[in-house]
Amino acid sequence: MAIDVVLLDLDGVIRHFDPEHRRAIEVAHGLPEGETARVAFEPELIDSVTTGRITRAAWVDEVGRRLGDAEAATAWLAERGAVDPEMLSEIDRLRALGLTVAILTNGTDTIPDEMIELGIDIRVDAVFNSAEIGAAKPDPRAFRHVCDELRVAAGTVFFTDDSPHKLAGAVELGMTARHFTGVDTFRDHLAQVGIPADLTPDGVTSTYERQAARFDRDRSRALHEVGWLERFVGLLPGDGRVLDLGCGTGEPIGRWLAERGLRVTGIDASAAMLAIARERAPDGDWRQLDLRRLDLGERFDGIVAWDSIFHLTPADQIDVVGRIARHLRPRGPLLMNVGPSAGVLSGRVGDETVYHASLAPEHYRELLAAEGVEILDFVPEDPTCGNRSVMLARSTRPDRE
Repeated sequence: MAIDVVLLDLDGVIRHFDPEHRRAIEVAHGLPEGETARVAFEPELIDSVTTGRITRAAWVDEVGRRLGDAEAATAWLAERGAVDPEMLSEIDRLRALGLTVAILTNGTDTIPDEMIELGIDIRVDAVFNSAEIGAAKPDPRAFRHVCDELRVAAGTVFFTDDSPHKLAGAVELGMTARHFTGVDTFRDHLAQVGIPADLTPDGVTSTYERQAARFDRDRSRALHEVGWLERFVGLLPGDGRVLDLGCGTGEPIGRWLAERGLRVTGIDASAAMLAIARERAPDGDWRQLDLRRLDLGERFDGIVAWDSIFHLTPADQIDVVGRIARHLRPRGPLLMNVGPSAGVLSGRVGDETVYHASLAPEHYRELLAAEGVEILDFVPEDPTCGNRSVMLARSTRPDRE
């Protein structure tokens, strides 16, 4: 089951406290080293505050009473901690991929204010606080609450915590859980569940390099695209030249087009995918090229961009759509699939996750219109085509070069 949610502990993962702050207070107040933490985290006391049975203020008062030094307790527990900017960057990256990122913390009643003060609340999709839930990690009830609120299955959640014993409830519920020891290890753990650190447009090609054989094996030959392909071919001359952008192994679309007497030029960034295409059709016109550098100095009777341009960032797509349109001959059709709306998501290639993004359909319409190409039809999430959002367009330029 693919991971859709990354669930993070707060303290020790995103926020960190300086141990020297505590030591300095203990020295100044003549307390044994580690005494404040020992008292504050006595099981029955910490459980009371993190399950909401007492407030943070009451907890601080009780810690001061047990220490015999209220000032020391207040000074230590007033520290708000520091946010790790590297983890915030990882959170931003994961959310940009369309993953839900949430926090589950064994916290107190002041967590909402702390999240606002530290600017964390606007960087994640949700913050779940044990003091509000009434159950603290590793209690499975805390993890079940998260799943219920997010309306997701536990198997789609990846959880990490710097305290190994707190993973137990997540594991019991069916989540993928890993011990957090640092940002680098966190990235490694994500990669193990199909979310590699290079999950960016630049990482897509390397994913296809690794997954070429599996992709070729798993790629359906059922041609659910055939209805759209037939409409596309109906707008072409009988022996027309077709540019297949993101041709992959040439199966099944390139082959289908060639079998209808069309001269196909296949473009793909992956050498491994093209190697398979060349092995099957050694006389084919297969070219390795990144779509962002598309400038062939040629025009084609028609262009297909199937399952390809959504691997580019929205900014790159703005440029590439224009590049594609300028490779069309007058009256030439363009068939491509995009997203149903603007956004950044992720998809799967083999057992790895890859970058997906889309502009709004109207934005594509404006970009194409600027190049003299009009949209003939657009069907978002077409049920006859694997729920792909398909766009058929055509150059409106007159029949002369």
